Amino acid sequence: SVIIPFREPVASAVSLLRQHMKMSSIQESDPFTRCYMRWLHHREFGLDHVPLVHVDASGGEGNDIKSLEYWMLYWIEVHRHILRSIGANCVFVPHSYALERPIECLSRLQTFLAREALDSVRLADDRSVLDTAVKNAATVIAPGTLATANELYMEMLTHPRSLFTSTTVDC
Repeated sequence: SVIIPFREPVASAVSLLRQHMKMSSIQESDPFTRCYMRWLHHREFGLDHVPLVHVDASGGEGNDIKSLEYWMLYWIEVHRHILRSIGANCVFVPHSYALERPIECLSRLQTFLAREALDSVRLADDRSVLDTAVKNAATVIAPGTLATANELYMEMLTHPRSLFTSTTVDC
């Protein structure tokens, strides 16, 4: 079984950018860390960043690794890949659901893991999880990029392999 946790796009992009800046700062002040991370081929963040997927940034801020736009485009490409690769043994678990209803989420997850297959489940997301910083961050992302990311997010929320549903489902 493969559990795929996922988070709202803007919150993810903010977190990714924050992690990249933090790792870059650490690597600037500590050459050993940079060398060690390079040796491990752990280059998701930092001065030697190598993206896991190709980021299609057609100019503008999308080409700047220090911009929120870059990390939103990165989120889009990673999640497109995930949606193309989803298998019958996979289940999406939204971050907001795990935070807001942890017991229910864990119970459903336990049920999923105990079964050989999961029936189609529809997922509903509660946007109340977004904090003010994330809402403000969404205003600096290109509208088209944000719309594309949100469309992918909704596709994952409503995917038949999603864990949570707003209605009672025998799973």
